[in-house]
Amino acid sequence: MKSPRIISVLAVLAILASACNLPSTSPQNTGPQTKPPVSGPTDTSAPAAVPPTDTPAPLPTDTATIAPTDTPASPMVTPKTDAVNCRFGPGTSYVGIGGLMAGATVPILGQNGDGTWWQITNPNNITTQCWVAGSATDATGNLGSVPVVPAPTPFVTKVTAIPPAAISVPGCMGPIAPISLTGTIETNGPVSVTWHFETQQGGVLSSHTLNFTKYGPQNVTDHSFTPPLTAGTYWVRLVITTPNSVKSIDVTYTITC
Repeated sequence: MKSPRIISVLAVLAILASACNLPSTSPQNTGPQTKPPVSGPTDTSAPAAVPPTDTPAPLPTDTATIAPTDTPASPMVTPKTDAVNCRFGPGTSYVGIGGLMAGATVPILGQNGDGTWWQITNPNNITTQCWVAGSATDATGNLGSVPVVPAPTPFVTKVTAIPPAAISVPGCMGPIAPISLTGTIETNGPVSVTWHFETQQGGVLSSHTLNFTKYGPQNVTDHSFTPPLTAGTYWVRLVITTPNSVKSIDVTYTITC
């Protein structure tokens, strides 16, 4: 008769043997498995740096150095010693309209044809120009760049009629003698002037020409006027027609009987 211990062991062994013969519920391996791609960020790491080649840097070329050129200084003028006249035109025949003080230095704007006079801005009136003599001044800078400027045309600056003497004719019985009409014309330089008198009684009288060789006043006279013998007071004027148009203030003369 077998012992109970032996019987228990045999039963356990039988159960284990039957378990080994049960069908498997695990999926069958039907072939080699392909590993699915792994989703996620791609590898963006930079490639390993390539060490630089041992190439020597190019040597600088032997380029010639260009020396800077000097910019010519602007032309300037200053009095040699004392203050100098600044005239309407390039010459002593033109009237002085300003002055350049001693020690003052100003730009040169132009020159006359032979380079003996310099044109500058008038120190006494910056809206106009005037001329200083080269002999009385020192000029510096790039004088070759100074343009030649034509002389200005002078003109009549002042005209005056002088009142004729009174005429007295007893009884207003003729004849009456011609009277002299006189006046003064002043210019700012050498110029030819055309002038005439106009009268209330005689209208426009004959024209005359007067040549000025330099600036300043000159007297003019017309002896050709014979007024009508009519008592009264009458006007007379001096009129300039060239180089500019200007007339004097009216003056009067008187005829009495």
